Amino acid sequence: MLREFLEICQGNVLAEKTSDFASYLRWLSQQNESQALAFWQQALSGTKDQLLFPQCQGKSSTGQVAALERLLPGAELAKLRNAVGTDGLTLNTLLVAAWAVVLHAVTQRDELLFGTTVSGRPAELTGMAEIVGLFINTLPMPVRIAGSEGTLTNLAQAIQEWNLETAHFQHINLAQIQAETGHGHFDHLLIFENYPLGDGIRELLAGRSSQVRVKDVRFFEHTHYPLEIVILPGESLEMIFRYNAELLHAGQVAPLADSLLAVLRQYLAQPESQVGELAQVCSTMPIGIEPSTPKDSTLPTGAVQAGTGKASAEELKLATLFARILETKHFGVEDNFFQHGGHSLKVVRLSGLIWQELAREVPLKLIYANPTPRTLNKVLSVGQSGSLLDLRPFPEAASYPLTEGQKGLWLHQQLSKDSCAYNTLGSYQLEGPLDLNALKRALDALVDRHASLRTRFLTESGEPRQQVCASGAAPLEIVELGEQPNAEQKLKEQILSRLTEPFDLQQIPLFRATLFVLGSNRHLLSLIFHHIVSDGWSDEILAKDLSRIYQAQLSGEPSGLSLLPVEYRDYALAQQEYLQGKDSVGDCRFWQQLLVETAGQPDFLHDYPRPPQRAGQGARLSISLADQADAIRQLALNSQVTPFVILHALVKLIVHAMTGASDLIVGIPSANRSHPESQGLVGYFLNLLPIRTLFNDSWRFRDLLTSINRSMLEAFDHQEYPFSRMVDDLQLPKSFNRHPLFDIMIVFHNNQPTHFELGETSCTPFFEESTACRFDLDFEFFDDRHFAGFIEYDCQLYSEETVTRLAEALLSVTRIACSDPDISMVDLSDTVIQQLGAAQQDLVAALAMPIEEDF
Repeated sequence: MLREFLEICQGNVLAEKTSDFASYLRWLSQQNESQALAFWQQALSGTKDQLLFPQCQGKSSTGQVAALERLLPGAELAKLRNAVGTDGLTLNTLLVAAWAVVLHAVTQRDELLFGTTVSGRPAELTGMAEIVGLFINTLPMPVRIAGSEGTLTNLAQAIQEWNLETAHFQHINLAQIQAETGHGHFDHLLIFENYPLGDGIRELLAGRSSQVRVKDVRFFEHTHYPLEIVILPGESLEMIFRYNAELLHAGQVAPLADSLLAVLRQYLAQPESQVGELAQVCSTMPIGIEPSTPKDSTLPTGAVQAGTGKASAEELKLATLFARILETKHFGVEDNFFQHGGHSLKVVRLSGLIWQELAREVPLKLIYANPTPRTLNKVLSVGQSGSLLDLRPFPEAASYPLTEGQKGLWLHQQLSKDSCAYNTLGSYQLEGPLDLNALKRALDALVDRHASLRTRFLTESGEPRQQVCASGAAPLEIVELGEQPNAEQKLKEQILSRLTEPFDLQQIPLFRATLFVLGSNRHLLSLIFHHIVSDGWSDEILAKDLSRIYQAQLSGEPSGLSLLPVEYRDYALAQQEYLQGKDSVGDCRFWQQLLVETAGQPDFLHDYPRPPQRAGQGARLSISLADQADAIRQLALNSQVTPFVILHALVKLIVHAMTGASDLIVGIPSANRSHPESQGLVGYFLNLLPIRTLFNDSWRFRDLLTSINRSMLEAFDHQEYPFSRMVDDLQLPKSFNRHPLFDIMIVFHNNQPTHFELGETSCTPFFEESTACRFDLDFEFFDDRHFAGFIEYDCQLYSEETVTRLAEALLSVTRIACSDPDISMVDLSDTVIQQLGAAQQDLVAALAMPIEEDF
């Protein structure tokens, strides 16, 4: 509802729904109610109603609610996720099992019964995630502790099997189950809340409306039960024990909360602990809980018992992981990842999450080729392997090698001491009250947390090395601009002057923080980094960490951020180990075979002679494909490719048309963070992947899409091999005025601009025009509603007029190709030439030949 409300506020047309609540009601009417009730009758046969707080029975109250909270920090939660992933379980089932152990300990019962919640949205009904309505359902959870010798894993496996058995009968409401079976009465509820509520709504509002600031999000809801335990997994695991304060008091609830936390920690310390051993760590019986009557040896027919999960358990687990990455409440085993918002960065995150949760290495190509949990599970079950680095903590040393990517940036800086080509800018508009001292302390803490921010680069025996300093500060420059008429122009000039100031790589910090004061509650925070210590992925990490640390500085409480298991220097050593080992041989062979005998790259149309050395002076021209955005998405869906593939094909088509070259290479970036431990690190992980296309005169546009899609999948499967090594392997001569292998870059920004808060202050990205360019032409698009973006161009080669014509040609070709993907490449090339005009046509023949010059 909130998403649609914001869309309407922005004046957007809502997408047509594939289903509605009436569809659900029709589905509901088609279900066999007698069969479902028969299942529950059998499942609950022999169970006894269980009241954890019998003294509350029959008492009325006004429903005054209180709560106790217990927290499992992020580091322990990560271990917990690892453990359940290894056993093919979900976090949900393990928490249910742990709660059952607590009940077993405090009630002395072997046969337990409590309530759990389910989404109530049937997987087989298309579009359920978008339907507004009351679907959530409460169901009884019968559990039997069969002696004290089984482990928590055994119990969780049995619970998971029970969940699978009940999946087709979860639409029957609890009152009906209790009325028809005479069983299933309980007085407390376990709620596993895995839907991104608070942060999701805050980000949604921040992303859709610049006029709205969300300072906090709270949810006030409570059931009629005396106690409900709400589990909230995020960066840490929150366990909130909400209780009716008129019927219970904290002294009765706290031992239960402490016991659940103790069971989880005992399990982490000794995963093979028997249930009996886990029960011993629980607190003494809370006041009001009555011991059970003598144990009944009769096992309820439908109660969960320890046993192995069904074959579909892995599919269900994968579907859960898909849903987490896509931030949706439910994801069916046959749902397509890319049809529900998946893109290349989310593929990287999904691959890492599968590795983290299931201990399975999944090459990115497998996810692209098998985008549903069911199809992916099939290929994983027959055995697939990736080539992930062995990223782990290495022994500390005085200095460390540079990564291959860092070596290139370091060499560039040595050859061009005054170059600012690799200075990167992140700036944020701050609206609201700001505690300056808290911000300074937060920035210092950020430097302490991320070793890359206190790393410098020295030369030892002629070789570059990186040295991590034990401590460092983040000097914050304060610039008072005030509310002057020309404040905005002065602001841009000030930012530009800092952006064009080179860094000395031997000195820390390799970033500059400047706070521009624009008014009492208006500031702009500018963060300029040298690319050698940070990348685009790092920006989001830094923003989120800064937000958490700043809030901690205000409150005087710990930030709750877990310790980083590895540092960037460990990645440098792991990459060196990979390159020296056998795992890199196959990757090396792939790139050599792909790039061998490449023709000299054609020099694309430009206005001015190429200078002997690139100065890196750039400018940007904004573009938008808003009118064709829907057509691009529809063609991507029909062709089973991503929008990036289509945009890539369109740009490459223009290059082909203007040069006449049939052998083309353009570059694309790779986040290069397949290993889950790398995804929380600040540092330079970015890799460049050359995508080669051999054009065929008989091709249609659809054939070009197929070729590029295949090439990109293969490239991502070998993305860990550094670009600099590819160049060295090919023994390409160095050049001061061209990039090796390609001069044109295409970037598709999947990650949305980072919005965050500093206490009550909202922080939104402030975009400033680029003054640098690392390639002749850089086409960049954003994965937003309109596929907006820009063309960044080298001012030494191109005029704004020429780049404007290129943008117009791109728009024309997009319209034609997306409306008729079966159009021939020859016809599309003619369209490009006509769009650029007669004056440019005379240059095509001259520009079609490869450049033969010393590199």
